[in-house]
Amino acid sequence: MANKTLGRYIWLYNTIFQFKKISFEEINSRWQTSAISDGRPLALRTFHMHRQAIEEMFDINIECDASDGYKYYIEDMESLKKDRAKQWLINSFSVGNMIDEGKQMPERILLDDVPGGAEFLSTVIGAMRLNRVLMITYKPLGTDNQQTFHIHPYCMKEHHQRWYVLGWAKERDGMRQLAFDRMISAEMTTETFVYPVDFNPEAYYSNDIGVTVEENKPVETIRIRVFGKQVGLFRSLPLHKSQRVVETGEGYCDFEYNLRINSELKRELLAKANNIEVLEPQHLREEMIKEARSILKRYK
Repeated sequence: MANKTLGRYIWLYNTIFQFKKISFEEINSRWQTSAISDGRPLALRTFHMHRQAIEEMFDINIECDASDGYKYYIEDMESLKKDRAKQWLINSFSVGNMIDEGKQMPERILLDDVPGGAEFLSTVIGAMRLNRVLMITYKPLGTDNQQTFHIHPYCMKEHHQRWYVLGWAKERDGMRQLAFDRMISAEMTTETFVYPVDFNPEAYYSNDIGVTVEENKPVETIRIRVFGKQVGLFRSLPLHKSQRVVETGEGYCDFEYNLRINSELKRELLAKANNIEVLEPQHLREEMIKEARSILKRYK
């Protein structure tokens, strides 16, 4: 029952978010055709109770514009769009709603396999909240040997549906990042740590693609040329937040970035190699040429 009620909140939020402004009559009409309503109309009193619950649960205000035909809208939507944590939470609930609505036709809703490790989320978040040291038994990729780390969890990051925890590891006497799906166990100890006041998770990852941070490498200006239809894809889904357009020509567009060159950047570029050309820096261009020759040699 609780899951169904939460699903109604998410449905109502998504409907108002989608239409920007919408009357109660229009909401009710859509409500009755959705799987979540069981074909029954939405009572006005229930609607207002759901509005209040959304505000209390997600800190999202649904207001009414009486001057525009009593239409409902989400207050300060632009700020909401920038709140990545809140968007991630709502999107997760929305996916659950979608699966529940489509449970009678599972063969028509295809999902990627999600790596494991979600069972450790609560423990890691709890350790972060209390500044407690985590003892993690870990199995690195490519080996059967298990390792134990005592880590000060500074932050968590999600990338390509995988969760990672980053922090100072006693065994390394330095920073270490661990993937949740490689954890065997995670236990919160009674030992505490002091979170460094000069550490900023956003800044730590700001000059890198993905989760691979190579602090010893310099931040460089990277310029790539994108061809054809891929230009539109790069504009709508930037490779990195530092992306900027520097030149546009017949059938191409040049983009520049401020990044460290890590393995994940190279993989991204290689995955799109048929539609892009690395222009700068020269040493990255030469690496791409080397990779292209290696691929061609393998196919010969």
